[in-house]
Amino acid sequence: SSVPLEQPQSSVKARPSDVDGRGLSGQDAGSSSQSTNKKRSRPADDEDNIVPAYIKCIRMDNFMCHDNKKVTLQSRMNFISGNNGSGKSATMVALCIALGARGKDTNRADTLTGFIGTFANQAILEVTIAISHKNPVKLGDLELSGDLLVKRTLRMSGPNDLQIFLCRDGSNTKISPGRGRAKPGDDLRSILDDLNIQVDNPIQVMHQDKTKTFLASAQSEKFNRYYELFCRATRLQDLADELQDAKQHLVLTSEEVESMKVSIEDFVKNTYLPAEVDYKETEEMRNWSERIQSLKIEDAWIHIRDQEERIAATEKDLDDSGDKLSDYLAREDEARDRLANFNEQKLQTSEEVKNFVVREKECSQRVSECKAHKNAASKALHEAELAMNRCVKDMESERREVQKLKESKEAMLIQVDRAKAQKQGRSVSCLRELEATLGTLATKRQSAGADLDQKMQDVEMCKQALDDAKAQLKDKNGGLEYASKELQALQRSSVSKLGLF
Repeated sequence: SSVPLEQPQSSVKARPSDVDGRGLSGQDAGSSSQSTNKKRSRPADDEDNIVPAYIKCIRMDNFMCHDNKKVTLQSRMNFISGNNGSGKSATMVALCIALGARGKDTNRADTLTGFIGTFANQAILEVTIAISHKNPVKLGDLELSGDLLVKRTLRMSGPNDLQIFLCRDGSNTKISPGRGRAKPGDDLRSILDDLNIQVDNPIQVMHQDKTKTFLASAQSEKFNRYYELFCRATRLQDLADELQDAKQHLVLTSEEVESMKVSIEDFVKNTYLPAEVDYKETEEMRNWSERIQSLKIEDAWIHIRDQEERIAATEKDLDDSGDKLSDYLAREDEARDRLANFNEQKLQTSEEVKNFVVREKECSQRVSECKAHKNAASKALHEAELAMNRCVKDMESERREVQKLKESKEAMLIQVDRAKAQKQGRSVSCLRELEATLGTLATKRQSAGADLDQKMQDVEMCKQALDDAKAQLKDKNGGLEYASKELQALQRSSVSKLGLF
């Protein structure tokens, strides 16, 4: 037996679509079904790639060469292999008979009793169809999902029997035949139409005796159109066309890649390498400018530090002069106190002299007695006058020294103001020179950086274009290899089938 690509004989997928590469719908495949039920197109697979429905299990009792055989299938493509006479075609015939095919449709027997095994009175066929919960099958007012069991009993004498069960949670619920429902055969056809399973459609099921004739018809002009229809229905022709387009696109892409390689090499030679040299020179200039700037700043700070040390020394001298001035002022106050004392003593002495004169006039007789006292008083007065003169001289000398100290203080203050003004002028001029130099260097750096950024953007654009071209070439190579492998597999399958037949 043989089935087309992606429509295996042992796993007939439900709801095939002619646009997703997994099979053909009944109308596109030339379906012979006369049902008026509207076919449902297969929905797109969700994130988990859930298959809407598939043949899960086939069990045969006393059917052709199988006494008791169970075949379990997967949700995707399945292959059944074995020696001649091992029952591969019998398994395919059992699937078709269980799903409602007639005996003469299989070209194995004219009636269904011809499929019952030797020395057996009946044969039992069971086909389990797994239906996704996201895409249930409607049968009247029922929505069927889970495992659907189709059981057909073939008898040598008596009517044949067809039953349909819904298997859930380990229990089988009979849904056909049921009360008030149509015949089991009509229910089965309705379910198969909803799942788009057509056992009499050669696009889905092609039996062994027709395969050899069909493959040979590819060489005949009369029947070549049927072979072309089969290739279109199974998308083999589309695969061959896509392979040819991929080869042509690969040639064009290779030419574009070669031309881009040449252009990129020219760009690297004429633009990128000179830009890299300019960038290195600019970087070196920037490093030198930073070093010059740091040296200028260090020189300015050294000059400022020297000026600050000079100012600190001058302020220290000024403080010392202030302390000396304070000492001189204190000494002047002491001299003034002493002069005041001497003045008081002078006044006292004058009063005493007046008293002595009065007493001399009053007591002339006592002059002789008082001459000694008078002389002593005169001598004391003379000494007091001498002391007072010395104090006056000392005070004048101290006043002159204080005046000199005031003048030296004013000179020092003038010198400090001049030093501060000179320091401020030099600092401002140095800062202005540094700002002008920094502005010039920043302008040069910005212009060089802008040119370098533009050149680097051009390089990145070229690299991105090359990467995109390489990615496209890689995708095309992958698609071409995948298509080549599928085509080779199909060719080997066709050759092996021709060899078998």
